[in-house]
Amino acid sequence: MVINLENPVLTSVKWFVDNSRHVKINYENISKVAEENAGSDFPYPSWDFDCLPKERNDAALEFFFLMNCLNFKFWHTDTKERFSAIVNGDKYIGAFAMFGLFNKWQKKNPNLLTGQYLKNMTIEIARKNLSGIRGPIPMLRRRVEIMKEAGNILTSKYSDFNDLVERSEYLCFNNGRGIVERLIEDFPSFRDEYQFHGRRIILNKRAQLAPAMVYAKFRGTGNFDLKDIDKLTAFADYQLPKGLLGYGILEYSSEMEKIIKKREFIPKGSRLELEIRANTVLAVHILLGALNERRNGLGLVNAVQMDYHLWKRGREENTPYHLTETSAY
Repeated sequence: MVINLENPVLTSVKWFVDNSRHVKINYENISKVAEENAGSDFPYPSWDFDCLPKERNDAALEFFFLMNCLNFKFWHTDTKERFSAIVNGDKYIGAFAMFGLFNKWQKKNPNLLTGQYLKNMTIEIARKNLSGIRGPIPMLRRRVEIMKEAGNILTSKYSDFNDLVERSEYLCFNNGRGIVERLIEDFPSFRDEYQFHGRRIILNKRAQLAPAMVYAKFRGTGNFDLKDIDKLTAFADYQLPKGLLGYGILEYSSEMEKIIKKREFIPKGSRLELEIRANTVLAVHILLGALNERRNGLGLVNAVQMDYHLWKRGREENTPYHLTETSAY
């Protein structure tokens, strides 16, 4: 198993996978799925939905990076229903509801994407612009804190996210100066890592998803051609495990199945949560290796493409996802 040492995610999750009690990777089914899908297409997401910017320009890059500052928990704690909103007459659910509300807000106020505006964000302004059918977006206060954090860092260290990308030389990993590395180092809210029994578990979902989304959005334009897109891992969230469960690649213990079926909360940073996320990341990595060995001259598939495939599959699975109160995903 080849592991990119510049991206610490895979090496950090390996121990956790080897010592999991409630989540298991079914390697036989990985081989089966790889064989069945060896000739399949695995497209990148186009991110051309009506709730998102149509342009592929500097403002779009700013939009997608800001969205990934805030791309987490789209379900209400009390009812466990997904956040939804009506935008320009259309109903959107989950992350797409937030995208649509922000897109509408940005069109009214072009300064929204600037550090100067973000650092002065208030709960009142955010509530006015980020409320849906059942009220404000979940974890509104935390999102305001993150917008203010982003604004302060952008005004003090970078002129904008485009500046951060250019300084990174269009690399996700660049000896500590890549896009992912800068997001984690300079923006504390992007740090998606945990201490468990003295071990450091790193997942970095949003910090990796931000450049991946922009890369997919800008493909074919000659802009934002990341040189190391293949070094990203899967982005462990709520939906990806469902996609792997549907393939029989992940298997849960009866205790885990019961907790998820009853829609009980799983604490952030707990063994249960970290087992789900760690096994998800490593399972995708192993699946990619098995799949690419069988491609027979077809283009290799990377984690961004497979993540999108599994994310769509997870959303189509009519089964509950695990519930964890977190701003990591």
